[in-house]
Amino acid sequence: MNRWWANDPDALMIRRNERMERGLRLTYGLLNEEEVKTSVINQFAGGGIMCQTEPLDRIDEDRLMEIRHLLPISETEVHPMDLMAGERFPSEADVYIKKTGAHCVCIINWSDTEEKIPEVHLGALGLEPEGRYVACDFYSGTYRTGLTAEDTVVFPALKPHGATVIKVERIGERPVIIGSDGHYSMGAECTRLEIEGGALRVGRKALLPVDTHYRILLPEGWTAEQGKTVDVMLRAEEEEASIPLKLKK
Repeated sequence: MNRWWANDPDALMIRRNERMERGLRLTYGLLNEEEVKTSVINQFAGGGIMCQTEPLDRIDEDRLMEIRHLLPISETEVHPMDLMAGERFPSEADVYIKKTGAHCVCIINWSDTEEKIPEVHLGALGLEPEGRYVACDFYSGTYRTGLTAEDTVVFPALKPHGATVIKVERIGERPVIIGSDGHYSMGAECTRLEIEGGALRVGRKALLPVDTHYRILLPEGWTAEQGKTVDVMLRAEEEEASIPLKLKK
């Protein structure tokens, strides 16, 4: 739910199915992998509701697990960024995550044939001018750090009908997730992300039985055996992990 609508943005239909059933075209499942990403991101940009209408036992396991990027639902504010650009459909939306203060910019490539370079102008996000920020691309796993509120960042090209989520978050005195294969927000699902007792402690609320990888940027003054960034794998049965740290001298 958000200020733009009070019902579902659209039903998520991601199964593979090459035969029409009951004479209904909507029973086809002919989306390629890029189009599935775009469909799932459309739910994330819906602002806090997920609608899945297909029989779950008819969806292949890998497609069904795509909904891990949406659960648990987090409170957001969504602002289309190019609504008046003259195109038929918006291709960019700023999903503000209230829990973490991060901006997750959803970028879609509607072209049938051409690739698109995803570009984010931090100045369009209403960031605090004195802050320093990190921007990270969910699907490519690349990130840029030490950014100002006026910088522009670009990331690897999107294929036709593809999409991605680019998170922009302030960096400073706390750890920040800069990469994940879990929730699109890269952090809203976490129940814990802090340094306590000389260790990085990470906890998450997992609604599906899947492993989740996190790449975490440590705040200034801390380092780990891996360096300034730490890779953490939480197994499906694990709720928390702890990684020893040391103060940088």
